[in-house]
Amino acid sequence: MGCHNSPMTHDAEKLAYIAGFFDGEGCVSVHIRHTRNVFPSTSPRLTITQKDPRTLLWIQEYLGMGYLSKRTKSGCHVLQIGALADVVRFAELIGPYTRDKKAKLTLAVKMANTQYNQRHLVAEEYFQKFGRGPAKAGKRRQP
Repeated sequence: MGCHNSPMTHDAEKLAYIAGFFDGEGCVSVHIRHTRNVFPSTSPRLTITQKDPRTLLWIQEYLGMGYLSKRTKSGCHVLQIGALADVVRFAELIGPYTRDKKAKLTLAVKMANTQYNQRHLVAEEYFQKFGRGPAKAGKRRQP
């Protein structure tokens, strides 16, 4: 095997660290935006929330993805990954190292790879397995 400082080992260690951080502080959710269509627009969203932005900034820079913002009321910083290609790439990089959020990441990738007008079906699968979550749960309009 290689030495401790080899790029492959170094990268694996960083990815494992990010995975552990994401398992503890991160969230996989379904973003719902109601449109004029019969079904709402749905897309996967990954977030990590933390009071101190330094680790979030490092993750954003290291992975080259996400948007970092600060919530006004709580003062928490949030790294949000919502671009479909980034959700897939994040799951490919971090997924092998996650323990707690592996099933949710798998469904997020499935949703990201699903045709736009069929994503609501994957969202329903997500909600059946994991619930709708607080107050942001959208209701499907009847045709």
